[in-house]
Order: sequence, then structure tokens, then C-alpha cells
Amino acid sequence: SLLALTWRTLPSTAVVYDLFLGTIRDWGIEYTGGFDSVSIPQATDFMGDLARTDVSITTTAALAGAAIEQLLKEGGLYTYQLAGGDETMQAMTFSADLLTAIQTIVKSEQGHFYIENDGTITFIERTGPVATTRMNTSQATFVAGNLNYQSIELAYEADILQNDAKFTRTGGAQQAYTDADSVTAYGKRSKTMSGLALATDAAVLYIATAYVGKWSEP
Repeated sequence: SLLALTWRTLPSTAVVYDLFLGTIRDWGIEYTGGFDSVSIPQATDFMGDLARTDVSITTTAALAGAAIEQLLKEGGLYTYQLAGGDETMQAMTFSADLLTAIQTIVKSEQGHFYIENDGTITFIERTGPVATTRMNTSQATFVAGNLNYQSIELAYEADILQNDAKFTRTGGAQQAYTDADSVTAYGKRSKTMSGLALATDAAVLYIATAYVGKWSEP
């Protein structure tokens, strides 16, 4: 397999930033006639590999980061960058692809899971952005001739603004939280999650409350 790398040079400083590192999975060769052909390579980052790796494991109760680590090791992966996590996950039985299993933990934590631009598997807990410099500090300035922008406006789309949450963990009772003021202002926008890996119903209610607090206003 060949690697694909994309980058961008910031005009004002000439600094080169790597944007994406992935593996070419399909060359997309098309013949246009005669002896000529056109290739449009299609590349995916390591998320694609996680989705193609099956795991069968019962994890032990642990913080989110440790639960993800158990899954990665079951998939034969030992290089990653994982935060500890804010919430404790219950023991869970997974028989699925590795990406789906990890996403269950990430959804339960309401954390952030991604592949760094250098290819590193990365997890940040729910409160991580508050303490992570690249997330709590401006990394660029949008100005003419550098990073141009056309306009800025508030988004009211239903898939972004949500003020009513009904969340359920595996083996638990549904926990609900509603922001009545937001419902009055924008109408009811509901979000339902089930199969969460959280260890207690109290933790589920806390996550539901925090979720609505984050998304109930534009």
C-alpha cells in the first residue's frame, strides 16, 4: 500500500502544515480512450483500518481511555495517544468491528476520537478541550490575504441545536433532561441515545444534562 499525504502552506509565514496522512485503497483508474487513462486515487486514514478489524472481547470496568485501550490491544494495536477519561465505563461485551466498539465508548464519554495528521490514534476525554491548548486557544487568524472568509452566521439546524435528551445505558433505565427555555424559544429538538457503556444511571443523567447544556443554544 502507498501512503497519501496532503499539506498546506500558510502564505503569510510559509510554514507547511500536514493536513492528512492515509493509505491509498483504490486507484480509481478510468480509461478515456486511446492509450490514455486517468487515475483518481482514494485514500482513507486509519479509521478505515479500524472499521475493517473485528474484535470479540468483554472489557473490564474502567475509565473511558482504559476501555478504549483494551479494545485497541484486542485488535492488535499498541501505538496510540489516549487520555484517561472523565467517566467510568461498565464491563461491556463487544462482537463488532473495532471502530464501532470504540465509538460506543466515545459516545458514552462524549469525548473526542480521531486520527492525528501524523496517523496517531488519539482520544481526548469530554473535558479535554478545556485544558488542551490547540482547542482552547486560537490557532489562526482569519484575515484578507491569509485565511479568507466570506461570512459568519448562527446555525439553527435541527441536527445541531438540541434541547431534549433521552439517554439509556446498557442494563439501565432511560434518563431524560430538557431545557424548557430553549424549547420555548426554538421548539423541541430531541436527541436519543441507547446502549451507552456508562457504569451508572446517575452518570447517564449527568451526560444528558451536559449534552443539552452544550447544544440547546445556537
